[in-house]
Amino acid sequence: MFRFLLLLHLVGLALGLGGLLCQLILLAKFRRANDITERAGSERMAGSVISLIQAPGVYLLLVSGAGLSWLARWAPLHQGWLHFKLLFFFWIFLATRLMVRNAKNIHILRQQCGEEDSQRLLSLKDNHSVIGYVTILSFLFVLIFSLWKPI
Repeated sequence: MFRFLLLLHLVGLALGLGGLLCQLILLAKFRRANDITERAGSERMAGSVISLIQAPGVYLLLVSGAGLSWLARWAPLHQGWLHFKLLFFFWIFLATRLMVRNAKNIHILRQQCGEEDSQRLLSLKDNHSVIGYVTILSFLFVLIFSLWKPI
């Protein structure tokens, strides 16, 4: 059971981090594209990646991590490294929820703006990118605290 939960945890990590990187690259690559269909398509694809890959990966991380803690009889909860890991995971979970909401708002604003990028749409995309970059750093810290377990 432990190995199965650990496998699910690693799959969740791969989905969450992979989805995050994929959607950030999609938005950055087509950010200044002259063709409106490329910009709108990248926004829709990024939203789909967040909803269908990144968010389920983060939820899988949450459930499998709770299962692993349960199998360990909650013993790691008294160790400081896990407190930091949970703190960074809380940001990842919150940021994923924010990015899902941002993706929906970007889609709505794209429909309203048409071919021109409004200031609100550009601001929302910038906000989305900053949240994504901070979340990548949080994933790195989670990985560090998973591999290196100081007292």
